[in-house]
Amino acid sequence: MSKTASLVITIGAMLLLPFAGQALPAPGGMKRSAGEQSSRAAGTQTRVEQGKVFFYLGGRNTKNALTTLYPKTASQWVRQQLSQGLSLVPLWVGPQPSCTKGYSTYIASTSRNKAREQGEDSADAAVSAASSLGLGKGTLLYYEMGNYNQANSSCQGAVGAFLSGWDYEIHSFGYKAGVYTDAASAKADHKDLRILAPELEPDVILVAK
Repeated sequence: MSKTASLVITIGAMLLLPFAGQALPAPGGMKRSAGEQSSRAAGTQTRVEQGKVFFYLGGRNTKNALTTLYPKTASQWVRQQLSQGLSLVPLWVGPQPSCTKGYSTYIASTSRNKAREQGEDSADAAVSAASSLGLGKGTLLYYEMGNYNQANSSCQGAVGAFLSGWDYEIHSFGYKAGVYTDAASAKADHKDLRILAPELEPDVILVAK
């Protein structure tokens, strides 16, 4: 798949729609400033952001996957949102940059081949989870990448390799590949992807302000 550029969309801090009268937790992968945590009560406000409904599809770095929280009614919830004409943003929160802290699994920083394999494995799992919710081919699946130190070249290179694997594997199943991250990381990720594999850029980079 050959592309010249990704569609970059800037959006406010991630806020999640209530499900069955309960608020879904805000994402743990995306770092928030103290001001954001204070003004948004640590991300517990719930609403649709610009017509987009954010929810956790899964991944080793979140315990709040939709199917984990609501195993019996998750598919019904997905159908309900789609029937209302809302745009879903399924987020996969797998391995995170090795130069950050506080996660359970990390992207390999010493081997770009290993990092790419991790990206492909994450994509396989994400596609399986999406399919179980009735989200078929053509659905845009997002990888939530936490912010990290772009001055760390090994870390940045590993992230680029990881995302190229994510992008390639997602497309191989007929889905679309997205990345959700902060503004600074988006620039670094995008630049490194163009160097590593320009034909494998994600379809959409969703940037949190």
